[in-house]
Amino acid sequence: MNVLFIEPPYYRLMGEMRFWLPIGLFNLAHYLKESGIEAKVYNADATSNYSIEKSLTYSEKYYLSDMVNSENNPLWMDIFAEIYEVVHDVQPDAVGISIKSDTVHSALRIISYIKSIFPEVKIFVGGAHFSTYNDNLFSSIADTIVVGEAEDIIVDIVKNLRMAPCNKLVSQSKCDYDVNSYFDLDFSLIADSQKSGLSKITKLMIASSRGCPFSCAFCFKSIESNNKVRFVEGRTVGNFIKKFYESHGIKKYYFVDDTFGVNEKQLNEFALSLGNIVNYIQWSCMSHVRVLTVEKVKFLKLSGCNAIHLGVESGSQRILNMLNKNILVEDIISCADLLHKYEIDLRAFIIIGIPTETSSDLECTKKLIERICPSEVAAQVYIPYNGTRLYNTLKKEGSIDSIDWSTFVKSSIDYGKVIKGKSKNKSIQSIFSFVDNWNALHMGKG
Repeated sequence: MNVLFIEPPYYRLMGEMRFWLPIGLFNLAHYLKESGIEAKVYNADATSNYSIEKSLTYSEKYYLSDMVNSENNPLWMDIFAEIYEVVHDVQPDAVGISIKSDTVHSALRIISYIKSIFPEVKIFVGGAHFSTYNDNLFSSIADTIVVGEAEDIIVDIVKNLRMAPCNKLVSQSKCDYDVNSYFDLDFSLIADSQKSGLSKITKLMIASSRGCPFSCAFCFKSIESNNKVRFVEGRTVGNFIKKFYESHGIKKYYFVDDTFGVNEKQLNEFALSLGNIVNYIQWSCMSHVRVLTVEKVKFLKLSGCNAIHLGVESGSQRILNMLNKNILVEDIISCADLLHKYEIDLRAFIIIGIPTETSSDLECTKKLIERICPSEVAAQVYIPYNGTRLYNTLKKEGSIDSIDWSTFVKSSIDYGKVIKGKSKNKSIQSIFSFVDNWNALHMGKG
């Protein structure tokens, strides 16, 4: 039996050009391979022209998001041609598609296309979109929907697909998969049509833990969270970096953990296992103001960390409280000063368009950015994910809309309300303009 995993396109449909590896799908493909089931991974969000890279500004990622849903987007022709090639080459019995809420529409198009040309192929879907709540958009077109983590059930899912009736729901919500049972990246599992892009990879993503110790009210990951975090052993993480540095010359790594640096034992083992290569590599991560003590920042710097992404979210204390960040604006400033002192690049995430946010709140955010001086500001518009604490509160107040994910685009969100067309809100435009100008002046100088 052959299986093809597909990462749907998103930023590629807006014109961003980059090549990256969806590490979660590679994990699943590995477990199938270990059980004698052939599997390949195809990333439809990775461009085929590996010699060219193009990044979008954060305002472009917002205002061009309607291109993802455009039936007339000419980039779909290239993507469909690639999908036909890879499906024809792999000849899969089943196709698994990883879906985030942003990629619901593109996933629906891909499923429709595959069913039209290879109607006998079974389709199963999973991913972050189904970790938060069930969605009936896929119940009539997918043979199986996977809710939650899939590593310890993926083999059974695939083996049962031939017999699975339509609309079968496979649920796994215990989140007790042993993250140490496999921690690697097998390049042989990438679809043959994309293997030439491997030589262009200069950075790898790493997930060294699962779960988050915090409960931010806006984050979908906190919906079913018990604040339990499962950590990969530090020496395993360090050996992973050593392997790809020595075998492929990859010098840059990015930890996609929700909050890196929580587990001191993991950090100590990780740093020790890196050995002398710490002088030749760089890595960055996401972390939290409450995690980054003086001692920990010193240690991260000595271990090769060159950049930390912080969820600053807002410069308004009122908004921070609303988001359940459990931090003070003064804490953010102190943490930023600490990172600057030890010459670790600061990159700040902010959220705008939160219902009840005022121009005064936004001015506080601008002033905070100017004070903490990050090398990059990543701006996102608030999206009311169903089931989050903030969503439930605002829904009761009638200040946000429910979202039809099949037609959703980010540019249609205006302070929690879904509007027709693109938002022309002056406040949102102003903060995006501020962020783009800031990044133009500071990115690459950290």
